[in-house]
Amino acid sequence: SSPPVAAMAIRRRKKRRTHKPVTLDDAQVPRSFVFSKGQGGPVVVELVADLKRMMEPHTASRLKARKTNRVRDFLHVAGQYNVNFFMIVSTTERGTYLRLARVPRGPTLQFRVHRFSLAADVAAALRRPHSPTGGEFATPPLLVLHGFSKTDKQDQLATVMFQNLFPPIDVGKMSIKTCRRVVLVHHDRETGRTHVRQYAITATPTGMTRGLKKLLRAGSTSKLLAARLGQLEDISQLLERDGYSSESGAETDQETEAVTLPQDYTGRGARKAQQCAIKLTELGPRLELELLKIEEGVCDGNVMYHKYVTKTAAESAELARRADERREGKEERKRQQEENVRRKAEAKAAELAERAAKRTRGAPVPAAPARAEGSAADGAAGD
Repeated sequence: SSPPVAAMAIRRRKKRRTHKPVTLDDAQVPRSFVFSKGQGGPVVVELVADLKRMMEPHTASRLKARKTNRVRDFLHVAGQYNVNFFMIVSTTERGTYLRLARVPRGPTLQFRVHRFSLAADVAAALRRPHSPTGGEFATPPLLVLHGFSKTDKQDQLATVMFQNLFPPIDVGKMSIKTCRRVVLVHHDRETGRTHVRQYAITATPTGMTRGLKKLLRAGSTSKLLAARLGQLEDISQLLERDGYSSESGAETDQETEAVTLPQDYTGRGARKAQQCAIKLTELGPRLELELLKIEEGVCDGNVMYHKYVTKTAAESAELARRADERREGKEERKRQQEENVRRKAEAKAAELAERAAKRTRGAPVPAAPARAEGSAADGAAGD
C-alpha cells in the first residue's frame, strides 16, 4: 500500500537560472536600431531589411516602426537594450537619406543615398550567387575602411562612427570561424562619395580539379554522390577529364592566392594547415552615399559640418544664441510644470489632512454635491 499523504515529503521545485549572465564584453558590444521614417515604399522597406541583415546579430531584427513613431520614442527604449546607434532611412521628394546617429548624445551623420541595390538585385546579377545558410549572420562582420582622409575632420568623424558600428577584433583570441562576412566602406576622394559593400567569405581547398571540387560539394548526400560517380567509368577520370593540362578544364589558383589556414574553418576540406583559396562573394546591399551634414545631437542640435552651406562666425554665433534661448525656455517651462505639480500635490495633501482632522474630532465632513442631481433639482425648482 502507498504511504499516507502526510508522510510523503513535499519536494519544492528548484528554480534554475538557465540564462547566461551578462558579462562586461557583452555590455560593451555595440547594438543598433535600424528603422525608416517618412513615406517609404516597398523598396525602402526591403532596404531596411537588408541593412538589418547586414548589422546582425547585434541589432533588433524584429523592430517595427510605425508612422506615428518619432526618434524620441526610440530614444526612450534605447537605454533599456543598450543600443548605441540608430540607422534611419528616410524618403522625401528630393530623394532617399540615411542618418547614422550615436545614442544618446550624438553626433548624427546625414548621408544622401544617390544609388542603392538590394540584396536580391545583387544575387540576380551574379552568375554564381552565394546562398547564405544562416551561419554567416550569427557573428558580426569584419570591417574594412579605405580612402578616408586623416586630415579632414568630417572624414575622421565618419571613420570613428563606422568603426564603432561593429565590435572590435582581438586578433590574439579570435577564431577564424567567426570571420564569415566583411563589410567594405570605400570613400572616393575625387567624387566625395562613400561606397558600402557586403561580402561573404568562403575558403576552398586548392590544387583540385573541378571534378574533385564537385565531389566535395556533394558531401554526404548519397543520391547526389551516386549521380556524380555514376557518370564515370573509373575514379581516375576525375583527374583525367579536368586535368591540369587544360587551362579551361582545371580551376587553377591564378585568380586567388592560396593561404595556409591556421585553424579549422567552415566548409568542406577547409582544415588546419590546408592550402585554401579565400574568395569573396557579394551579398548586398550596395550603397552609394554622400555626406551632407553632421549634427551635434541625435538628429538635432548645432550643425558641425555642411557640405553646401557655409556660415560666417556671426551667423554661427546667432544660431548658437537662438539655440541657447530655446533651451533656456524649455528648461523654464519644465521648472514651471514641476512647480505646478508640487503646488497641487501640497494643496491636495493639506485638504486630506484637514478632512482627516475633522473626522477625528467627530465633525461631519461635507460631501461634494453631485452635478447631475443638482441640475435636476434646479430644473424642478424652476418648474
